[in-house]
Amino acid sequence: SQGQATVPNVVGLTKDEAIAKLEDAGLKASVNEDPESTSPEDQVDAQDKPEGTIVPPGTTITITVSTNTDIPTPGP
Repeated sequence: SQGQATVPNVVGLTKDEAIAKLEDAGLKASVNEDPESTSPEDQVDAQDKPEGTIVPPGTTITITVSTNTDIPTPGP
C-alpha cells in the first residue's frame, strides 16, 4: 500500500545490485565501506535495517560493503 516500503534483503549482493534493489523498493542507499571485511570486494555484508522492516518510502538504508581487495572473488 502507499505510504510504506518494505526493506528487501540485499546482503550477499554486489554494491550496485543492492543499491538497485533498494531503489526499486522506494528506498535510498547509503554505502559504508569496510576494508577489513572477510567477504570478496564489492559484496554487501550487512544492512542497518533487517529484511521485512516496514519503513516510510525514501528511507535511507545503510549497507556495509567490502572493500577488501585481498580476497579473490569466487569464480567458476
